[in-house]
Amino acid sequence: MGTRGREIVGLDVNELLDPPQQGLCRRVVRVTTVLARGQGGQRPMKDAVAAELLQHATDELAHAGLVANRIIQLGGRPLVEPRLWYEWSGCGYSRRPTSM
Repeated sequence: MGTRGREIVGLDVNELLDPPQQGLCRRVVRVTTVLARGQGGQRPMKDAVAAELLQHATDELAHAGLVANRIIQLGGRPLVEPRLWYEWSGCGYSRRPTSM
């Protein structure tokens, strides 16, 4: 977003970018979590569940790309550090593997 656009919006661009950054981080954390969960366990219908989870991860990744593009359009830079993804996501996923 250019200087004039910032004047028109009338707020700090970083404040404007916080919600999309959080959305991007949530999606990236979901992608990694869904992919990891789809690979584990010896559950019934494992292959069907894995295929469904892969589709969900693919959809989330596509959404993450859209959000990242919007952040860039607004003059920001998407967060690219994995540590920040977890902190900004607010998802509260467990860091240690759970049994399935």
